[in-house]
Formats: sequence, C-alpha cells, structure tokens
Amino acid sequence: MAAAKKKSSATPAVSETAAALVSKMTPGTGGKRSTKRFIVVYAPGKVGKTTAASNLRSKWVVSDPNALPTLQALGRLPHANDIYEVTSLAGARKVAGEMLKVCEEHGGDALGCEAVVFDSITQQLDWHQTDVADQTSQRFLGDNQKNNGWQLFNADFGLLIDDMVRLAQYVHVVALCHANPKADPGKGQWAGISLNPKMAERLGRSCNWLLYMTSRDMSPSEGAKVAKDDPYVSMLDGRADTNGDPTKRYTERILHTVPVDGGWHASAAGKNLKAEEVPDLVTLLEKEGLL
Repeated sequence: MAAAKKKSSATPAVSETAAALVSKMTPGTGGKRSTKRFIVVYAPGKVGKTTAASNLRSKWVVSDPNALPTLQALGRLPHANDIYEVTSLAGARKVAGEMLKVCEEHGGDALGCEAVVFDSITQQLDWHQTDVADQTSQRFLGDNQKNNGWQLFNADFGLLIDDMVRLAQYVHVVALCHANPKADPGKGQWAGISLNPKMAERLGRSCNWLLYMTSRDMSPSEGAKVAKDDPYVSMLDGRADTNGDPTKRYTERILHTVPVDGGWHASAAGKNLKAEEVPDLVTLLEKEGLL
C-alpha cells in the first residue's frame, strides 16, 4: 500500500473575507464536507480507473473481477485486512454500514485510511439487476409488465449511493464506474454513465467530482517527443525491431474535469484543477489541499 500522506487539517479553511453573521442562533460547528470529496471516475473498460485510485491509502470494497489483479500488477495491493470483496449490493451496503458506524461513533480517523474505493459500481448494478429479477420471478428486469422490478431496484441501489454520500462526510469516497459504449447527448448529461438513467442521474448529482477518463495510444513520432517524466504518459517496451532493440509503446491517459466532446459529462469544482488532469487522484486531492 502507498505510504501515508500528510493529513489535511480537521478544521475547514475559511475565506479570508468570511465573518460570522450576527445572529441569536446557537453557533454552527462547520461542515465536514469542506475537507472531503465524493469522487466518481467513469470510463470505458481497461482505461485505468483502478490505477487512478491505486495510490490512495485506501480500503477497497471490491466487486469488479479486474480490480485486485490490477492492483497486484501495479505492486499496490492493499493488506488483506483492507480488502472487502463482496458479491452483492447487500454485501457492499453491509461493509459501508459498518464503516459509517465506526465513523459516527469514533470519527473518520478511526477507519485508518484517507479514502474508501468502491470498484466498481457497474458490477454492483449488474448483480443487483439479476437479484431483483429473481426476487420478482422474472428472467430480467422489465420482463413482467405488472411488476417489472425497477422501482425496487432503484430504491435499493439508491440506498448504496446514499451510503457513499454519508460516508464522504468523514473520508474521501471514490466510486469507479464504466462508461456506455456511446454517449447520447439527447438523453441528458448523465447518459454516458453506464447505469440505468435514474441511478446515473442520482450518482452524478450526488458526487462532488465527476471525472471522465480517456486513454489513447500515441504514434511513434508523438512518443518520441514525450518527456520521460510526463505524468500523463506511460511507456512499455514492445517487440524488438530489426536491430533487436525493443520498440516503445506510449499511452496517454487523462482525467477530464469538464465535459468532453459534448456527450461525456464531467465536473469538478476546485481552486487549482485544470480541464485536463493527470490520471492520479492523489495528485488532484493534493493540489486542492485535501490530502
């Protein structure tokens, strides 16, 4: 697991011009959410969502079959005590519920981590659709017009989103999600997120940062111009050329904080964030003074 980072102050930063309003009310105590973020990263498969979160000192709620192999390949596999492998929405909610109880009784520091990563929300959706279809005696949701199961599904899945929102009062929460094969701007700003429309909208409006991630292979001529320490670009050796020397393969990955090409929505309020950021959530949080 990555080394511990310096923690941000428990007291939220106050604007230099802010002054308490004169009031007969009992003074407030400030808000926890000013130092924590609920972050959603969505992208097509195999783009690097897990990698983007892998440097965080985190507990992982794992359902995606690729999450742990990816962390292991990176050399960033957390201790077994910090991995919660679940096989259902109910399992994910049970873990989130225990985390919330610990935080409510002892404070966020009692979790011993700077973030909780849910990898992935899309897998939870797939499993829960199957579970609800079984509960309502259907082959798939919508098969029975009298009781199509969607109301039950949305209610249950919405509770997991609520759990993540509440947990983000105490610790950074990262939800990894797949993107649809194509974004249809005509279906609204959340159409790119690979969830059913109601849950995509609920997740999108509930999070603090919605980040869209892209990846592209660079041409040899582009790669030749890349600096060795470029944080957006990763390099791997390819097969040998005619001289027996390995060729180089370059991949550029970007976390977008503003909409991309109209159909892929992204939004991340921050004092120091740019439209295109490096594919590492630790870097983004540190830029904002949140780690």
